[in-house]
Formats: sequence, C-alpha cells, structure tokens
Amino acid sequence: MLNIALVGIGFIGEEHVEAIRRTNLGRVVALVGRDLEKTRRKALMLGVDKVYDDIHYVLEDKEIQVVHICTPNLLHYPMVKKALEAGKHVVCEKPLTMTSEEARELVSIAEQKNLINAIHFNIRYYPLIRHAKAVIQKGEIGRVYAVTGSYLQDWLVKDTDYSWRLEASKSGETRAVGDIGTHWMDLVEYVTGLKITEVNADMGTFLSKRKKPKKGIETWSGKLLKNDDYEIVDIDTEDYASSMVIGHDDRSGKMCEKGITKKRLQKMLLYTADLLAQHTDLLSDIDSKFGDGDHGITVGRIANCIRNETNKWRDEKMGDFLDNLGAEIMNVNGGSAGPLWGTLFQGFGQGIENKDMLDSNLVKNMIEAGIEEMKTISNAGIGDKTMMDALILAGDFIEKNQSKNVEEVLRAAADGAEAGMKATENYVAKFGRAKSYGEQTLGFPDAGAVGIMYLFKGLYEGYMG
Repeated sequence: MLNIALVGIGFIGEEHVEAIRRTNLGRVVALVGRDLEKTRRKALMLGVDKVYDDIHYVLEDKEIQVVHICTPNLLHYPMVKKALEAGKHVVCEKPLTMTSEEARELVSIAEQKNLINAIHFNIRYYPLIRHAKAVIQKGEIGRVYAVTGSYLQDWLVKDTDYSWRLEASKSGETRAVGDIGTHWMDLVEYVTGLKITEVNADMGTFLSKRKKPKKGIETWSGKLLKNDDYEIVDIDTEDYASSMVIGHDDRSGKMCEKGITKKRLQKMLLYTADLLAQHTDLLSDIDSKFGDGDHGITVGRIANCIRNETNKWRDEKMGDFLDNLGAEIMNVNGGSAGPLWGTLFQGFGQGIENKDMLDSNLVKNMIEAGIEEMKTISNAGIGDKTMMDALILAGDFIEKNQSKNVEEVLRAAADGAEAGMKATENYVAKFGRAKSYGEQTLGFPDAGAVGIMYLFKGLYEGYMG
C-alpha cells in the first residue's frame, strides 16, 4: 500500500483523503498546511498521524511515496516541481500549472525520472462517463462528429460569494475556461479519444466588483458574514465563457461548444431578412420625404436575396458565402442600395477568413472589414446624413465598449447603428437627391441609416434568439 502525503487541507483536500481510502491502494500518512494548529486539528479529525507546515518535510520523509497537491493554483508548479525532483509521484489538482511553459517543464522532469505526474480530473470516473467511453470505444454509436455540452456552476452567483479562484494572481488568467472548464475539455478527450489542439473562447465577467471577506473562509463553509466583514474588490477573471475547442486525430474530428457556427449564421441571416422585410413600408415612407420613395422596395428585394441565398447555402465556408451573397445583392435592382449593401456583405466575408466558428474577435473583424470596404466606395462620413452615419458609429461602439464576447460585440454594433441613425435627424443631407432640400431635411432620419440599424439589430436578435 502506498504512503501518501497531502498538501492543502481545505475542502478538496478532505475529498482526496476520502477518495484515497476508498481505493484501498494507499493510506494518508501526513498532512501539510500553513497553520500548524489548524492542520493538527484536521489530522485528528481525519485520523492522520503526521502533521507539517512546510512541504520540505514531506520531501525529506523517505516513507512517503506519493504527494497530493491540493493548494491554490499558483502553488502547483513550485510544489510539484520540488516533489518530482525529490523522487515522489504526484497527483495534482487542476490546473497543473498557470502557464503552458511550466506544464511542459514538469512533464519533462516526470519523464526523465520515470515518475507519475497526474492531474486530478475526477469527473471522468463517474459511472455514466465510463459507460459513454465504453460505448464509443466499442463502436456502438459509430463515428463521433461533434461534441456539445456545458459545465455550469452557481456557487459564485452572488456578489458576496468569494474564493481565491476569482483572483488571477492565485488562480490564473482564466477561470471559467482554464480552471473549471478544463474538466469539460478533459471529458471530451477521455470519452471520445480525440485530442484538443485549439481553444477559442468568448469570455464575460458579470460581477466586475465583489465583496471579499476581510478574513479567510474555507470554500463551501457556508459561514454568514455582515456587511462590515467585507471589502469591495475588482475582479480580473471571467464568470462565463462560450468556448470552441477543435481536436484532430486521424479522422480530423472536431468538437465545438458554442459560438457563431454556419448553422447559427444561417439563423441570424434569415431573422435579419425577415426583420428588414417587416419595415419596408417604413423605409419607403422615410425615403419619400426627400427621395424617390422606393428605398423600402429595394431593401425588400435585398431581404429576399438574403433569404433565398441563405436557404440555398450548402457547402461554402462562411467567408465565401458572405462574399458571394454580397455579389448577389449587388445585382438587386433599385438605385445605389444594392451595390452599397453588396459591398458591405463582401467586406463581411473578407473579414472572417473562412473559419468554422466565429469568436468575438472574428465578429469584430467581420464588421470592421465591412465598414472599411464601404469607405472605399463612399466619400460620406459622420454628419453627412447617409447610411455611413450608422455604419461608422456601429464600429465606434464596438471599439469603445471593448466588447469581450460575441453577444457584446453584436449588441454594441446594434446600439451604435441605432445611435448613428438617430443622429441623422440633426444633420442636413449632403448627398443624393435629398441634398437639394437643404435644411428641410432636418428632423428626419436618413432611410439608408434606418436600414443599417435594422441590419445590425437583426444580426444581434438573431444571435440571441
């Protein structure tokens, strides 16, 4: 039977003691904690003989063969390294380290010394997970094409909920993905046999400020505090992430959790086409004030083009499809709207590089590329009372809001386009037929800007729906 020392005596440390005893393969002979008296009390409760306040003593103890590291993340790397160099096998809580460079170093040391250097991913041992793995290995469900799932926890949902895991200096730069999310990623690899090679995530921090207890409280202790027991602190890790992971083996299998996929983009475009079609009369009414009164008809044709081409979309990559959709929109009859909207959509396509899923950065690139492409064919700018007022502000809002996920990017674009549209009511028209009406155009929005507002509103609402 293996002799095991456990470093870190908090909530998860006790779970390790219980799990070790259930295996009947080892016995916990020593506990290590910062507070020696507290560690002695915990050892007495758990029936462990030896107590230390420094891992150094464990490494010198020749009786101990295995060390379990159950400390906050920032201590994993130095403690695991010391244990391996002392010739001890290691079981470490996830993540193994806070950087990939440190992890590679530990793997190398373990290989050189022929030692076990394991990470504690306990969820893979649940009976249903083991069953799922066996079913896939036996080929009972055929080839695995995609994996979807979620890992949601509610223990930090209140602003008074606090843990060292919230602090990047102790937990690592990413929490939902790099700390908790690694459980989900491990399950994907374990159950399917595929290996993750890329991870992309749209991350959000819902509670940017929290109430931190002025004295330490053990995780899950449930201890109640008063307002005076807290201090307000800034949070520098994410509460939530929508992630895409891609893994390759000899079958080039792919796994995805969430983001803008081809199917989702189709849904967004169809929703947008319907929204535009619903407002064609309004657009024509606005245009009739100082124009031909046919802008709504043209936008209706554009909406039909978007709907028809999206329904026919089969094998093209997202970037190629948007580029080709732009070419089709350019051929829509009805003045300059077709070429302008077509150019915008072609810019969208050029901005996303034919990726299989769009994260927040690619959505930013898509919108920014569309706006930049429009600038190459239009001399209009802010204050000229054109669709460019809505487009330029859509891009400005994205940049100013420093949006961190797809939802925030699309919402910022929609808000910016609406702000730009409303601002045109205060501008005098400087382009097109409306230019001849001069100050009479004050007090009315530009029909082109209204159309752009509905475009971005449709993309946002289509994504959210």
